[in-house]
Amino acid sequence: TDTHTLDYGYIEAHTKGFADALVRAREIAPTAKATALATGLSEADVRRFFELFRQTPKVVTCFSQGVNQSAQGTDKVNAIINCHLATRRIGREGMGPFSLTGQPNAMGGREVGGLANQLAAHMNFSPGEVDRVARFWREVSPGAATGPAVAEATHDALRLKYLDGGHGKGCNNEDDAFTLQRRRCHHLTFYGFMLCFASTCVATLYHYLLGREAPYPVASIPVLLGLAGGIGLVLGTAGLGRLNLRRAPEQGDAAQRPMDRGFIALLFLTGSTGLLLLALRDTGAMGLVLALHLGCVMALFLTLPYGKFAHGIYRSAALLKWAIEKRQPNKLQLGSD
Repeated sequence: TDTHTLDYGYIEAHTKGFADALVRAREIAPTAKATALATGLSEADVRRFFELFRQTPKVVTCFSQGVNQSAQGTDKVNAIINCHLATRRIGREGMGPFSLTGQPNAMGGREVGGLANQLAAHMNFSPGEVDRVARFWREVSPGAATGPAVAEATHDALRLKYLDGGHGKGCNNEDDAFTLQRRRCHHLTFYGFMLCFASTCVATLYHYLLGREAPYPVASIPVLLGLAGGIGLVLGTAGLGRLNLRRAPEQGDAAQRPMDRGFIALLFLTGSTGLLLLALRDTGAMGLVLALHLGCVMALFLTLPYGKFAHGIYRSAALLKWAIEKRQPNKLQLGSD
């Protein structure tokens, strides 16, 4: 207000409560010195920042979970938006507040409609929509997948690189606290599933190439792989189910939760019935347990295209595309200055 940067005409025409907001702001931080004390910055840096904001007409304020998901998250975001409204730096080219969500799926869902059970732009899986997405990806492909790009995408997918909240501390679940539990449970689930798949593949080779029929000894490769995979699958899905049940309503789409829980339950039942089958394979209950296990496996694979498994495929494709794109020449020379 002391530097005549406010657009009072815009404030009068398009906002309400400006005077009250200004009074409250002056109570919290009446001077640059008070702001410096509250933030831990030097007064010189605070004044320089204010001056840059005042002198720069085109300003985009980017903020992420450090602002959004804190004890005063609403007030912080409100203050950012108020600054843009008061200076009319909103809704115009090169101006405005911009929230960068730390969770890629949340960002995708809000910005481009990329939810786990949909294609981009809120498209479903009809033949026409699938064909449209396929043609789009073919037409915008930046180039061929090179060895280094494939290696980087595979590495990022296998370690679930972007399931750390974007800052390494993890995601929120039942409150504002960050936790890596989801990432760890996803690792147990994914690698448990892959070990079970490897066990099935090795057993197939035993049967058709070596002529060795099941059941196999406990110390054999198929059994050891299946045992480790089953344990990982059960522990991972049990953890994911617990987190899903305790998750705050704001941390996800309520309409999607039944599908998520059904997928988690099928994975859990597949792993647990597999372990039970191993434990009871020399008893009279083996036939019943085998039928239950195969039923769970069939149900899992029949529903895979409609759950988070398909979401994982699209995320992996996005990682590969990004790994290819970042290796292309910078034709526009963005960031060269």
